[in-house]
This record gives sequence, C-alpha cells and structure tokens, in this order.
Amino acid sequence: MAKQKVNKTKAVREYLKAHSRAKSSEIAEAMTKQGIKITVGHVANIKSKSKKRRRAVKAVVEKRGVGIPEIKAATSQIT
Repeated sequence: MAKQKVNKTKAVREYLKAHSRAKSSEIAEAMTKQGIKITVGHVANIKSKSKKRRRAVKAVVEKRGVGIPEIKAATSQIT
C-alpha cells in the first residue's frame, strides 16, 4: 500500500490549538510519537509564521474596520 501523505503544518497547528504554550521541541517530539517526521526547526518556522499573520491581522483590525478584503490583504503581504 502507498504511504499516506501528512500535512505537517496542519498537524502542528492542530497541536498548538490544544497546547498553546507548547515549545517547539515538545511539539516535534509529540509529532514523532504520532509517526510524523518533523524537525524542531520546522516547527519553529510554522509557529513564527502564524504569529506574523496574527500580528498583521491585528494591525489591520486596529487601523480600520474588519472585513474579509482587509484580512486577505494583510495575510497576503506576509506570504
């Protein structure tokens, strides 16, 4: 049987929802126990990118009203 592909980023984000204060090393260890090969550095990159997006959205919300176009514009500037 073919191996099923796993979305590592999605797995890390889901883990962070349940364990918001988890360190990168803890997350990498937990993912390895689940059978997902991921490095501590990759986890750190995923965490930092999500923080940047949250900050960008927060800045747009504070600056003016919240709307889908504004949020999309804020997140597209980061990627």
